[in-house]
Amino acid sequence: MFKTKELSLITLLVLSTVFTVSASEKKRVKWAPKSSQADVKKAPKQPAEYLPEQNQQLKKAQQANADISVREQQVIQAQQRPDWEQKQAKQSQKQFSDRAERESIPLKQAQEAATKKKKIEKYD
Repeated sequence: MFKTKELSLITLLVLSTVFTVSASEKKRVKWAPKSSQADVKKAPKQPAEYLPEQNQQLKKAQQANADISVREQQVIQAQQRPDWEQKQAKQSQKQFSDRAERESIPLKQAQEAATKKKKIEKYD
């Protein structure tokens, strides 16, 4: 059937593809020195002199948060219409609807007249 050279070449090709696939599937881990790994795991301790500054920044942040809510209320009030504007808008809407009703009355009468049966009087 097969000669030994052909058989050995086929097995060599098969084995080489198997090894390359398994080698490419392995996870690669980057090497890092021990000192940098320790820095990542443990955060450096902050000196005691940072604590007052942090407290001051915290107070400023809380004050800013309170100011934001006050500004939000001011903006909401500014966006609302004054009473006289609301009254004017309601009045103009009412006038518009009244006008539309007045204009529709003759149109309705004309449509009713068109639907009625008309008698033609005969002149004798």
